[in-house]
Amino acid sequence: MTTQILFVAFSHSLTEGQIADAKASLGIEKIILLKEVAPELQIKMSQIPATATISQIKDLAIAVVDVAAYHEATHFYVAGEPAFTMHSALEAASKYKFKVVSSTTERVSKETAQPDGSIVKTAVFQHVQWRPMF
Repeated sequence: MTTQILFVAFSHSLTEGQIADAKASLGIEKIILLKEVAPELQIKMSQIPATATISQIKDLAIAVVDVAAYHEATHFYVAGEPAFTMHSALEAASKYKFKVVSSTTERVSKETAQPDGSIVKTAVFQHVQWRPMF
């Protein structure tokens, strides 16, 4: 039986809730973070310039997905710049048949009046579920 591996191409760290749910709902046995196995690619995907061409974005997406394949991923999670995210997800699903997933969250906002009359708004994001993208 194939080890279920979630490859994460994401600038932040996964929350404990995301990790627990990945294990429970997706059967994930191992999580591999792009930032740990290819930090140079992580930097590039986190800093895609507004002047980047679609060809450059596609090339970066292919490079990231190829790293996931090298690490024998079965599941793929990507978040970030929209064109990069779309091309990475399509590449992962079509070329390598990864199960591409997204993390759904609920946002709870709270507004607190300050003594000076200003309002401070905070938002807490809570993981709800992993959702297949395709």
